[in-house]
Amino acid sequence: MEKYLVSIIVPVYNGSNYIADALNSAINQTYKNLEIIVVNDGSKDDGATKNAVLPFLQDERVHYVEKENGGVSSALNYGIDHFNGDFFVWLSHDDVFHEKSIEVRVNKWIELGCNKKIITFTKTKYINKDGNFKFRAAAKSKNVKNVYDIISSTINGCSLLIPKDVIKGHYFPTDMKFMQDYYLWASLLNEGVRFKVINKKYSYNRIHDKQVTNNMDLLIKDFNRFDESYIYPLVAKKEYKQLKKIIYAFTRRLSVRPFYNEYIAKYKKALKNNKKWNLFNSLHVICDSSVSCMVKILRKIK
Repeated sequence: MEKYLVSIIVPVYNGSNYIADALNSAINQTYKNLEIIVVNDGSKDDGATKNAVLPFLQDERVHYVEKENGGVSSALNYGIDHFNGDFFVWLSHDDVFHEKSIEVRVNKWIELGCNKKIITFTKTKYINKDGNFKFRAAAKSKNVKNVYDIISSTINGCSLLIPKDVIKGHYFPTDMKFMQDYYLWASLLNEGVRFKVINKKYSYNRIHDKQVTNNMDLLIKDFNRFDESYIYPLVAKKEYKQLKKIIYAFTRRLSVRPFYNEYIAKYKKALKNNKKWNLFNSLHVICDSSVSCMVKILRKIK
């Protein structure tokens, strides 16, 4: 018996190209006790998104609402205010779930003692615009205990199963376009919530050229806010070891996103001011920088 009702919120804007794939993956879950709420965030595509959703309304579990455009966070926040389930799940209109994605998350949560302060999440595979699996190197998914674990782990927002008691009263920041999920996860973490990973790649993240996450200006803007709220305060809390690990992680990412240089320099300065940076740390960074440089060269050769 599927005791718990799981609410899947599907925010969509001009998403007629992929929304059917997402909804098919939701309604075909092996876990059947579902509420699926499609939130059309003011699409401007002459009704194409709505028309793509209408056939799915034959399933009584699927509900469709329209709102003025406000961004993905506002659509998710609408879902937070209106879902009826015991759990909140986010499914982007261009992502898809493995058929057992919800089942394994619920079972893991039950296995962990039905703890209302625990979020379970699966690992993620990547697909291309045509839905075919593609290789993409990423950080490992792992249990999350602190801010470092959030930024160094691969957490796809659509892979989480969030208990109602955790998410109700919390919202995704509407002024962020790239890191609104990580910002909320960090906020929940500070309230004692823990994230437990499931060793199954049961969420599929679609990579395509129209994603807002490809906009570096938005990324930097969001990261500055995340940095000021959750990383830089680690100095005040004397979480020096965690901050060093963040520096190491960012150094290894320089071949992909050089903008991390700015943050590495700032964190190193803070550690030096507190006499928590030594020669060993510098050597560690030099080694990581060398590896990053080699990766950058190999990418160009390829």
